[in-house]
Amino acid sequence: MIYLSIKDMTKKKFIMKTIEELDFKAKVFEKQGIDKKKILRKVKLVICDEDDELIQEYILQKKKVIIIKEKRTKNKNNNNDNDNDIIFGDKVHILNSVLELKEFLACQIGKHKSKRTSLLISTLLILILSLLILNIVVITNNITIREKIKTQDEFINKVDYRNENIVLLGDSITDFYETEKYYKNLPVINSGTTGFQTKDILSLLEERVYKYNPTKVFILIGTNDIAFTSLTNEEIANNIETIIVNIKKNRPNTKIYIESIYPINNNTQDNDVVIGYMVGNRKNKRIREINKLIKQVCQKQKVTYINMYNLLSDENGNLKLEYTTDGLHINDIGYEIITKKLMSYINLSSVTEKVEKK
Repeated sequence: MIYLSIKDMTKKKFIMKTIEELDFKAKVFEKQGIDKKKILRKVKLVICDEDDELIQEYILQKKKVIIIKEKRTKNKNNNNDNDNDIIFGDKVHILNSVLELKEFLACQIGKHKSKRTSLLISTLLILILSLLILNIVVITNNITIREKIKTQDEFINKVDYRNENIVLLGDSITDFYETEKYYKNLPVINSGTTGFQTKDILSLLEERVYKYNPTKVFILIGTNDIAFTSLTNEEIANNIETIIVNIKKNRPNTKIYIESIYPINNNTQDNDVVIGYMVGNRKNKRIREINKLIKQVCQKQKVTYINMYNLLSDENGNLKLEYTTDGLHINDIGYEIITKKLMSYINLSSVTEKVEKK
């Protein structure tokens, strides 16, 4: 269920229309004429205005909050558009438009569908795991105490995460990445935010990176610059280079890993997966061109470039349908592939670095 706390009627109508277009199967409550306290006990998601007191109230009630940002007039004496912004934490998603709300909710729909689809698979896996556990118990009983200790010591010493602090930084693709699910008890922090562009990361490095004092930071950014800005390919790559330079300056011991921009799939024919307006004006040809520039930036700055594009694309260079919820965002199967790839870098020792081959 969704609770709307929006005063502007025009804005509210746009939001309601967006939810209806997405066929978002959730009951929507507006602010007027209802028992607010009673409804808030039931809802999980609140869409509200930029009202600090209200936002704090919803956070205290453990609600996920979406704020659709008002357009502000830039102060001529101040070049930083983010001076008045308040960072409320991971429970609050600050969006810049109703279009970004559509992107956010559409991805949520895809995640719910993936969960329902995987329920049967999970049940079967539990049965299989139960049989495997029985076999393991039998085998383990035949191992000597000395062999057990040796095996446990080798496992513990294989990777030591006690001194690690790993940050994943990016836009909605990172934001929707369920790191608690895929990285279990590993020290991985999800610092992604829906709608982020390169300029947003540049202005919020303190809140999104520096405060965590990471040992490793994985950055995936650029797809929203393609869709929502007039920046050239070179300007996008230059912004990513500036992000790298600033992190190096402020956290010189942090290892930096830059992921290539992921491919998209804008083929809406013969499938019920791709949503055209979610993909928007993104094109794989341009994404590949920008990725070449990003790789050059990584070579220049001597940081690790991770070629995710080839990993996630099909024979035609499009994002594989089995990896996506809408042609842009990633589903559970895709995130499993991504996790396996990133884990190969997370597991690297502080001395050995892997060279990514095209």
